[in-house]
Amino acid sequence: MTSRWRRWLGASAPRERTSGRPPSANGASSFHLTWRWDGPAPALARVAVDLTVLEPPRVPRLSFWALQASFRDGTGRRYGGGHAGLQHHPRYPGGRAVNWGGYGPDGRELTGTESPLPSALDNPNTRDLAWEPGRPHRIVIGRGDTGWAAWVDGGWIRDLHAGGDRLTDVVVWSEVFADCDAPSA
Repeated sequence: MTSRWRRWLGASAPRERTSGRPPSANGASSFHLTWRWDGPAPALARVAVDLTVLEPPRVPRLSFWALQASFRDGTGRRYGGGHAGLQHHPRYPGGRAVNWGGYGPDGRELTGTESPLPSALDNPNTRDLAWEPGRPHRIVIGRGDTGWAAWVDGGWIRDLHAGGDRLTDVVVWSEVFADCDAPSA
């Protein structure tokens, strides 16, 4: 399979890393799936994905599976973006958490409302959530009362304070902060 992808991508494709730390700037191995449309992108008010983590990672390193969207208005002005998703996080109860955070167009972390979910580390973005491996979890980003909100399985995480009237640049991604040769599950 790998050689077929290399042929499709061309000879200039970098070789895959099979051991050691991922060479990316944030130290994670990642995968991104971008949503694309034929023609102009629609003015999305809400996006959702059903996310299933088949088996939790066996190594005590952060893994993050998320839905991400940018916040814009009809003129194209950017207000930042946010990512909501499940985390395998060794410092949270049972190693499980949910995260809803983001960054403004200036690169600063967005502020938001207080979440009703507890946080073992008092992190406003990352909250305790005992999600279950092997079952789908619905992650939603949409308009909230005071900004852009995220929900998991119908439960509100919190609102991020950001403007805009539409969601764009929708991506589903994963980041794994383990060595490339660590067991995947």
